[in-house]
Amino acid sequence: MLGRVFDALAAASADERATLSAQKAKLEAEQVKLLQAHYADAIPIDLLKTEQDRIRASLHAINSRLDSLGTLYANAKIGLDAILDILTDLGDLYAKAEPAERRMLNRALFTKITIDDAEHVTTEPVQTIATILATDTSPNNARTLPHDEAGQGSNVTGYVDLRGLFSKLAPRLRRALTVVRTVRLRPSEGRVHDRRKTRQVVQPSDRQLAAVETRYAEGAKLRDLALELGVSRVRLADLLRQRGVRIRNAPPTPDEVAEMVRRYESGESLEQVGKRLGFNGGTVRNRLVARGVAMRDSHGRAR
Repeated sequence: MLGRVFDALAAASADERATLSAQKAKLEAEQVKLLQAHYADAIPIDLLKTEQDRIRASLHAINSRLDSLGTLYANAKIGLDAILDILTDLGDLYAKAEPAERRMLNRALFTKITIDDAEHVTTEPVQTIATILATDTSPNNARTLPHDEAGQGSNVTGYVDLRGLFSKLAPRLRRALTVVRTVRLRPSEGRVHDRRKTRQVVQPSDRQLAAVETRYAEGAKLRDLALELGVSRVRLADLLRQRGVRIRNAPPTPDEVAEMVRRYESGESLEQVGKRLGFNGGTVRNRLVARGVAMRDSHGRAR
């Protein structure tokens, strides 16, 4: 997808270069005509000077833009390829990377990583990665060209230029690229890989799960219980759900959201729905709004 985006940007650069070149030729021809008109005593010297200053300023802007187009695209393509090199086979990289290397990758790719008690992960990628994930495959090819004050230039447009975003990688991404290249040279039979491959699956007994269920109900953290039991938080959460235990701070399941909608539309208040299903009123309201349910005011009337 991003290859097509940059191909489109390259085409946009070619179009812009052609437009700029045409503007440059037109301005240079205008310079000649002004001199000819002055020599024929058709325009005074002060008007000639004003017009020549205007044309020189426009030509300078055009020449600067032409000089930057080629190098900007080339540097951006190098930057994009470097980022894609980091993202390729990221799971395998994490398996082979040491803890410090994983932290460096996390810092390079995300501004925030949140893991709740049930080990549900939410992330906020850095701007460059977010742009890759959200990039439209049909970018706007309209460009910002110098305006020549005589109506011969294009209007100024304001949008984020992908080439500018990728042409200079952030220091953390450059360091992450070094980590990636180092880890890829590491044999697959590395220490982390072997440890994971030989790990045995723990199957807790009913007695252990009953004890864990009791302690969890008393307020113990899922993370601490999972560590004691020798299983991951995700697996322990699944085992407890199978026993009918509600996991604290876990988001509502699709079935629970459907039940929220049904109960609210049948006339129950947000607080009543939340109390029945084990969530607060704010959580219920957010899920209902996301589903497009019409909300009622404090008197039960539709808003």
